[in-house]
Amino acid sequence: MKFSSLLYFLFFLSITYAQNQHFRVIPSEGMAPTINAGDYVWAEPDLDYAVGDVVLFKYPLNPNIIYVKRIVAKGIGQFIEGKNFKIVVNGKTIEEEERQDFDPKRLISQKLRRSDIKLLKTKTGEKEHYILHDFSINTNKNFKKTVLPSGTYFLIGDNRDFSIDSRVWGGVHQKDILSKVKYVYYKNRDNSKLVSSCMVDSDSSACNFLALILIKKKQYVDAHAYARKSCELEDNNGCLSYAATLRILGKRWEAINTLNILCQRKVIYACKTAVKLGSYLEVHEMPKEAFEDIIDKEFDTLFEED
Repeated sequence: MKFSSLLYFLFFLSITYAQNQHFRVIPSEGMAPTINAGDYVWAEPDLDYAVGDVVLFKYPLNPNIIYVKRIVAKGIGQFIEGKNFKIVVNGKTIEEEERQDFDPKRLISQKLRRSDIKLLKTKTGEKEHYILHDFSINTNKNFKKTVLPSGTYFLIGDNRDFSIDSRVWGGVHQKDILSKVKYVYYKNRDNSKLVSSCMVDSDSSACNFLALILIKKKQYVDAHAYARKSCELEDNNGCLSYAATLRILGKRWEAINTLNILCQRKVIYACKTAVKLGSYLEVHEMPKEAFEDIIDKEFDTLFEED
């Protein structure tokens, strides 16, 4: 039975974001121009989320759906309201400056290339960033004052008039905030900054993020290089990706060895997989060439076809 690289990818991918909500493709334009539909985000849990952070969280009306928005206010009695397209926090208006040289035709999403779309520079908390406004849409021109209880966050999309967010369903409790976006892999833009974070700054998360993206794109050799660097930086998730690329490239014994190292670090999923694959070697005492077909079958039994 031929091993399915896609299934193996999904296995390790599920470990990565099922445990920590790390890796996700963004399906909508609610955070444009910061994050566009089809972009991937790498996010990590934090002890304290700040105003200005872009976060992944459980959609209040259906916790099985994960949303991404920016924190514009947080609890302890803060109040927020909307007045004439402006956001007002504790009586102070968040300033916005329109980019006069902006051409909507430069936007990545074709459905946003409308003459009424404006690009504005703003600052939320300590984060300077850009937002989009369509002043012909009055839905979010004004919204009523909301007083935030302690431990809640008011979340709004950067694409102000094409985002369903806290202006509709109110604040989000801290327990439903999953992680803070650390990196974005752009579908249609330059990613040299992300590559630099891995290769120059030796950020293991950036390396593993690149590896996962390239596995999904079936660029396995390049994925292997990034995953190996992440693993060399002692990132357990990076080592899982490294084991995946080893197996995809046919280096099954190196993959098992990597999983065994992770097992020694008490990474439970690696232990289970290593035992599943290595048990024949211990029990049957057969040469490794005799296990190739058996190992392929064992790998396949770990997954179910969609």
